[in-house]
Amino acid sequence: IFLSPKSARLSIEEQLQGKRVKPTQFGRAMQELGITTLFAQSPQAKGRIERFWGTLQSRLPIELKIRGITSIEEANAFLPSFIEEFNKTFSVQPENSESAFRKPNDNIDLSTILCVKEERRVSDGSGFSYNGQYYQIASGDKLIPIPFKTRVTVLDNHKTPLRVQYKNVVYDTKLLDEKPVKHQVEKPNICTKKAQTRSRTSQFIASLGMIRLHKYYTQTRCSSQRTKSQIPEMTYSSGNSLDYSLTFSAGIDIV
Repeated sequence: IFLSPKSARLSIEEQLQGKRVKPTQFGRAMQELGITTLFAQSPQAKGRIERFWGTLQSRLPIELKIRGITSIEEANAFLPSFIEEFNKTFSVQPENSESAFRKPNDNIDLSTILCVKEERRVSDGSGFSYNGQYYQIASGDKLIPIPFKTRVTVLDNHKTPLRVQYKNVVYDTKLLDEKPVKHQVEKPNICTKKAQTRSRTSQFIASLGMIRLHKYYTQTRCSSQRTKSQIPEMTYSSGNSLDYSLTFSAGIDIV
């Protein structure tokens, strides 16, 4: 909770080079508040807190048993009076009564710091998945447009609804019953498109061939005994395959 387990893997040389590990959620919150965290590195420093845990594990259960407290609700109601009595018995007055705690700045929103922060990528419609549920980033009934695959920071605080931070601006979220279905755009069939292109190309080439054949027969046959009505014409039909034929007025087809 307080210290990342990876921090122990850094050598002295790496620490002197300024290398750092990703802090825990608690460490990140302390950094944002400007608080320096000092960890107990001696048995004496650890003993002070261990003695207090020993008190809670031995004295408090006995006090609860004497008063016949058996439920969590009754224990929570008893704690204020127990803390007051405990402080009167064991507290020591400090030499300087002035508080050492600093007041936070007025522009600090503690709910955006004292929370769990995790990053998510935005999907279609300014939505994202978190803890098995799907949310949309919105302000009231208005959807906040955020670019696709943009990273946002999710603010998970048990005192406030789930929120999102993007470019230092905090937005509300809306929980959806299910993830919206992505509409698939029908892509053109490449094979069909290529076949249509080949068909148009074949028709164009065939039309050039017909013009040349028609010109040839016009020049060679007009000088013979045939009349203009006997000049052959070129016809073709197109489909999956192309069929070409020479049709004469006499009804003779040359395929």
